Amino acid sequence: MVAADIGMGLVVKPVLGATGVDQVMRLDLIIPTAFHILARLLVDRFGTVLLYEFMWGVIAVLTMPTSYASIPGPAKLIPALINGLLLDSLLQLFKSRPAIRVIFAAVVGGCVSTAALMAIRVAFGFPWSRVVKILLSIQMGTNILVYGAGAILGLKIWMTLKDTHLARTISE
Repeated sequence: MVAADIGMGLVVKPVLGATGVDQVMRLDLIIPTAFHILARLLVDRFGTVLLYEFMWGVIAVLTMPTSYASIPGPAKLIPALINGLLLDSLLQLFKSRPAIRVIFAAVVGGCVSTAALMAIRVAFGFPWSRVVKILLSIQMGTNILVYGAGAILGLKIWMTLKDTHLARTISE
């Protein structure tokens, strides 16, 4: 899944970046969110998403210079690990209610990780101006839709796969 996530990022991110759509609505995060949710539901153990994000971050350092808001080099691992730890922690909640668990974790985790990413960008010298605050607010609002859509997609895929032999083998 990490390889598919990187491959999709290498293709989709430049296209959306050229249009400027990703500055307002991060459509490129629907599939990665679904992959995070699917990975965690298949291997339902704390640390699954954290490991996924670590592997993604290491590959992104080498292949995707514009990922994570163009944060330089190995510093990309900081928001990746924050996102992984946050999603893993939130996915520990509501284990008996998978739909609520997944949507809550994805939406809350996505919004908090967006705020953390902005804090890191500001720490690297990005200006904290009124326009940036407005764009962050808009992006937070649209993230609810994007991460919610990714969570629903990941949950639907998992519901299809959960009773297969492959899923049972991976889960054990």
